[in-house]
Amino acid sequence: MLGLPYVLSVCSYTDAFIARSFSDLFSSSSVLTFLIFGAMFDIKTTLMLTGTFKKRFIIKLIVITALLVLSFSVFSEIIIRRAGL
Repeated sequence: MLGLPYVLSVCSYTDAFIARSFSDLFSSSSVLTFLIFGAMFDIKTTLMLTGTFKKRFIIKLIVITALLVLSFSVFSEIIIRRAGL
């Protein structure tokens, strides 16, 4: 679910409706990952960043953000499972 919002490149309002349709198929932390990462990065944003920043910085930014979102997702899944939700 981390790569899907990057490829879809839809606005954050549309992300919510798409995430709602995925809520029956994926865990809530996966849907949360979709919503968070989709609001931060997509193909349009990457192309816009290339006009200002170097390629190496953009790659680092995307990788670090993806790792942070992924770790937050894993942490939230642990919390959700312990709470029994």
